[in-house]
Amino acid sequence: MFDDHPTNTDRAAWAAAATATFGRLTGQNDPSYLVDPEAIAEIAGDLICDLLHFVNAAGGDPVTVTYNAIGHFEYEVAEEADEAAVQLEAGTPPMVLVDGIAYPPGHELTVADRAPHDQQALSLTALNRRAWWERAASAVATWWYCTVYRLTGRKPI
Repeated sequence: MFDDHPTNTDRAAWAAAATATFGRLTGQNDPSYLVDPEAIAEIAGDLICDLLHFVNAAGGDPVTVTYNAIGHFEYEVAEEADEAAVQLEAGTPPMVLVDGIAYPPGHELTVADRAPHDQQALSLTALNRRAWWERAASAVATWWYCTVYRLTGRKPI
């Protein structure tokens, strides 16, 4: 399917493009929405919910799709973390993430790189340790919210 093996940075870029397009279509198109973590989570949650509506309308099972997506995510994160560990053992530093943007080893981080949130750079491994469960829990919570709303017509409290 792919000539080159995509990285999680590639996948995140594809998702960012989809999220930005979705945000424009739904009126969530303020430029700050693409840098504010809470706004990104809100738009991404809405997008995931609507994707599950699409899967359901097409005759698929939203629950299975959600579990498969979480499984793919787990695998891809673990795969890249393993690659980063191999790089560390070989003495090559892993990619550095700043605000979700990956920079290759040796990239000189500038003030502009840190400008959106003035954050310290995080290694991929540290990012995985700190945020993986939060992201997985958020995906499950989004699925639950959408499922309850779809089945009952009421928003859960």
